[in-house]
Amino acid sequence: MHSQERYQVFLIRHAQSANNALPESERVADPALTALGRQQAEYLAIRMANEKPTTLYCSGFRRALETMAPLAARCE
Repeated sequence: MHSQERYQVFLIRHAQSANNALPESERVADPALTALGRQQAEYLAIRMANEKPTTLYCSGFRRALETMAPLAARCE
């Protein structure tokens, strides 16, 4: 018999970045998270830690890296 492994994939958009909070004319190329965005990233880490992820993938954009950092720290 073949064993059937079960995988779950979660697609997560970055938390609020400075660009999300600015008018389009004032946006920058690679913004950091806002204070609210950092809170959202912490909440994400708490919520997703219960899922016990084994692999994390993230783009190289600052907003994505800052969103993923709290979760990655909990998964170490």
